[in-house]
Amino acid sequence: MQSTNTINVSSKATSKGTSSPPAPDFQRLFESAPGLYLVLTPCLRIVAVTDAYLKATLTQREAILGRDLFDVFPDNPADPKATGTRNLRASLEAVLRHKTSNAMAIQKYDIRRPGTEDFEERFWSPVNVPVFGDHGEITWIIHRVEDVTDMVRMGKAESDLDRFFTLSLDMLCIANADGYFKRVSPAFTRTLGWTVEELITRPFLDFVHPDDQEATLKEVEKQIVAGEKVLQFENRYLHRDGSWRVFSWKSMPQPDGFMYATARDVTELKETQAQISNLNQGLQARAAELETARKEADRANHAKSEFLSRMSHELRTPMNAVIGYAQLLQVRSDDPRTLESAEAILKGGRHLLSMINEVLDLARIEAGKLALSVEPVQLHGVIAQAIDLVRPTAEERGIAIEFATEGCERAHVLADRQRLLQVLLNLLTNAAKYNRPNGHIQIECMETSDSCRIEVTDTGIGIDENGLNRLFKPFERLGDHTVEGTGLGLALSQSLMQLMGGGVELVRTSATGSTFAVNLVRTAALAAKATEPKRTTLKQISGPLRIVYIEDNVPNLKLLESVFEEMEDIELFTAMQASVGIMLVEDQQPDVVLLDLHLPGAHGVDVLRHLKANPKTAEIPIVVISADATDTQIKRLMRAGAKSYLTKPIDLTALFDELNDIEPRRRRAA
Repeated sequence: MQSTNTINVSSKATSKGTSSPPAPDFQRLFESAPGLYLVLTPCLRIVAVTDAYLKATLTQREAILGRDLFDVFPDNPADPKATGTRNLRASLEAVLRHKTSNAMAIQKYDIRRPGTEDFEERFWSPVNVPVFGDHGEITWIIHRVEDVTDMVRMGKAESDLDRFFTLSLDMLCIANADGYFKRVSPAFTRTLGWTVEELITRPFLDFVHPDDQEATLKEVEKQIVAGEKVLQFENRYLHRDGSWRVFSWKSMPQPDGFMYATARDVTELKETQAQISNLNQGLQARAAELETARKEADRANHAKSEFLSRMSHELRTPMNAVIGYAQLLQVRSDDPRTLESAEAILKGGRHLLSMINEVLDLARIEAGKLALSVEPVQLHGVIAQAIDLVRPTAEERGIAIEFATEGCERAHVLADRQRLLQVLLNLLTNAAKYNRPNGHIQIECMETSDSCRIEVTDTGIGIDENGLNRLFKPFERLGDHTVEGTGLGLALSQSLMQLMGGGVELVRTSATGSTFAVNLVRTAALAAKATEPKRTTLKQISGPLRIVYIEDNVPNLKLLESVFEEMEDIELFTAMQASVGIMLVEDQQPDVVLLDLHLPGAHGVDVLRHLKANPKTAEIPIVVISADATDTQIKRLMRAGAKSYLTKPIDLTALFDELNDIEPRRRRAA
C-alpha cells in the first residue's frame, strides 16, 4: 500500500525507543531560500514568495499573496518607455503555451517605494520555469529573478566614462601613485603628439619640464599623503617636437591611490597674457608719461595764466595814469599847446596800449584763454568802420582808400565783430604804413555760396622772398623798421581768423604792391543791429553820488581825485588797504564801490565776496577797476557779484557811463 505524501511535521515516530528526525518544513525552506523566487498560478496569481524577493522588491508577504502579479508590480507611470509588464507577460504566456522554461533578457522594471507613488529604478535578469501536475498540466510557474541594477549601472558608467574620455576636449587622465598614467584621453595625444602607449609606459615626470618637476612632485604628494585635491596648478609638458606646452591642472585623489585629473593647454593663453601684460606695462608707462605731461601742461598753463594776469596788471597800471591825466588835460585846458601835448601823450599811450594788447592777445590764444563771441555779422558795416578808423593815418601820407561795396552790401558772416574789426584794422593800417606816399588802398569783397572773401590791395614795394617765410611769425618785422609796430599784427590776425573758422593769406605780392585776403564763413542769418554806445562828457554825471574807491596805487587814487574834485555832487572816499576799505564801505554806505584787485592784505575778489556776504553792504553795486584784463579773471569777478569790470587804463567815458547806470534808489538827496 502506497504511503501518504502528506507529512505531519508535528508527529513523532518511535523506533526501538528512539525519536525520529522532524520532517522538513518545505514552505519555510522555500521562503528562506537565498534566491529571489515567486510561485505563480497559471492565472498569474502569487501564491508563494521568498524573503529575498520581498526584500529586493520592497514588499510584504501578506500584502502580495493571492494578488495578480501585475497588480502588485505595475509599470512606472513616470516612465513612458517602460516595457517591463509587457515583456514579462509575453514570457509567462510563452511558458504556458509552450510548456517550457523561458529566460528573458535583462529588463528595466522599476519598483514602487512603500507607502508612496514614487518608483525606484531597477534592472532584473528573469527566468520563468513551469511546474507540471500528475497529468502533465502546468500547475505552477516559478518566477526567478536576479537584481542586476548595480551591474547595469556600472556597465553604463563604464560606457559613459569611455565616451567621456573619447569626446572630451580637455585632457583627462587617471594616474597612480607609482608615477605612471593608467589611462589618458585622446586629447593628450592631440596636444602633445605622443602616442597613448608612449604616455602610459613612461613615468609622467619624464614629460615634465625639469624646472617644474619638484613642484609637480609636491602636488602629487599632497594628494597621495594628505588626500588634498588640486584646484589650480600649472606646469610645462614636453611636446614630441621638442617645444613645451603649459598645462593647467585640476585633480581629485581617490582612496585606492589613483588620481583623476583634467588638464588644459593654456600655452596660447599664457602667451597672450604675457603680451597683454607687456602692453599694459607700456600703456601704464605711457599713461604715466601723459599724466606727467598733463601736469606739466597744467602747470605751464597755470603759469601762463599767472603771467598774463601779472603782465596785464603791471603793464596797464602805469598806463592808467598816463592816459587818464592826458584825458583830463584835454577836458580842462583851452591852451592850444597844452592840447597838442595832451594829444601827443594820448597818441603815444594808446599806441603803447595797442602793443600791450597785441602781446597779451597772442599769449591768450597760445594758452587757449581767448574767448570769442562768434555770431552773424553784417560785413559792410565792419569794413566801413575799419576804413573810418584808418582814414586819418592814410590821409597823413596822402593815401586814398577805395572801397568797392558791390560784393558785400548784404553779406553776413560768422565772426566775433570786435575781433574781425581788429583784423581789418591791422591789414588796413599795414597797407597805409607800408604804402608809397600818395598811393592808394583798394578793398574788394567776393562771395560764394558758403564763404566771403575780403581782399586788401596796396601800392607799396611788396614783400621779398626772404620776408615771405617770416610773414605770419610773431615778432617778425618786415620792410621799413622805422615804422611803428611789434611784428605781431599778422600773426595775431591769422590766429584770430582761425579761431573764427577762417583765415588770412597773402594772395600776391610784387614790386608794385601786395594783396592780402581775409576768408570768412558766410551765413544767411542777420545780425542784430548794433546800438550806438552811450557817450557822455565828464560834466554829465547825474549826482549826488557817494563813492568809495579802494586802490593801493597812489597815482591812480590821485587821478580819480582830480577827476571828481570839481564835481560838487560827488563825494569820494579812498582807502589803500582791503580792511580799511571794507570798514569804510560799512560806515559810509556809498552808492557805489570802485574796487582794485591787487590790494595789501587781501585780494579784491575776497573783498567783493565779503561785501556781498554782509547784509549791510550786499546791495551796494561794485565796479571792478583792474589792470588784469584776462577773460578768466573778468568771469571770476562777475560770477562773484561785480556789477561790471573796467580795465586799466581807465576810459573815463566808460567809467562815467557806469556811474550814471547806478540804481536811482542808491542816490542820496543833496
